[in-house]
This record gives sequence, structure tokens and C-alpha cells, in this order.
Amino acid sequence: MLSIPYISHATPRSRSLNPRIRCLQWFSTFPSFMQRAIAYFLLLLGLFTISAQAALVSGPMISHIDMREAKIWIQVDAPSLVRIAYSVAGDSDSLHWSPPVETNNSQANTAVVTLDKVEPGLSYSYRVELNGEIVTKPARFTSPANYH
Repeated sequence: MLSIPYISHATPRSRSLNPRIRCLQWFSTFPSFMQRAIAYFLLLLGLFTISAQAALVSGPMISHIDMREAKIWIQVDAPSLVRIAYSVAGDSDSLHWSPPVETNNSQANTAVVTLDKVEPGLSYSYRVELNGEIVTKPARFTSPANYH
């Protein structure tokens, strides 16, 4: 029978190794299902950290308004998930949320968010939500009462 000598992880040679290599050696001691779970957790943590760091670069700017719809343009500095909370000015009970829009590098991290619960002739207050956090002060727009 072949005997394999036990090598402690604290050998003088392992102390001189790069800390990343020591970390990988330590990580390889876990069962494969646990390695996958830890890897997924670290990946999600990294994605959350990256997305939480995104900030507004330009906007919000009204790109289009008609009687029943408004479009708001924004630009952020990293891929993000953008939504807009809006309500009739002075009536917090009429709060609506736009569908989420994902920005990406291929479109310079810009988004045009459509507000589709707009009624003619009313003033609205809106705020931008970026990755789950409100990042702007309230702004306003008024939808046209009718077409001329």
C-alpha cells in the first residue's frame, strides 16, 4: 500500500507563498458543492458592490411628453438598473413606478425611461431610482392638456 505523507498547511514553504496561492490551497480543501456555493456568493457580492457604486452622470432630462406618456433620459457611469417613481404633484397616494430599464456599456450607460400612467393636463413630480436607491431630488413636468 502506498502511503502519502501528511503535509501541514503551515509548512515553512507555504508561508513564503503568495497569499493568493495560499488562499486557493485553503479553498481547495472544501468539498466541491461548498466551493461552488462560496464562489456564487462571492460573485453575487462582487456584482452587488459594482452596481451599488454607479452614479448619475447626466440628467434626468425630459426627452418627450405627450398627453398620456412622458419619457425621461438619463446617463449613469456604470451598468445599472434604473426606475423612476412619479406621482401627481402634491398627491403621494398616486405614486407609480416605471418599468425597470437596464443600462449597458454598448449604449454609453444611457436609458430612456417611459412613464406610461400620465394623465392630460396634470403636473407630476418624479425621482430617479438607481440600483434600488433614490439618487435625485424631486423634479417636475406637466403633461399637455390637449393637442393644438
